[in-house]
Amino acid sequence: TDAVANGVHAISGVVDT
Repeated sequence: TDAVANGVHAISGVVDT
C-alpha cells in the first residue's frame, strides 16, 4: 500500500487506511 494513508488504491491494489 501507499506510504500515505489517503484512502486511494495503492500499487498492491489494497485501499490505504
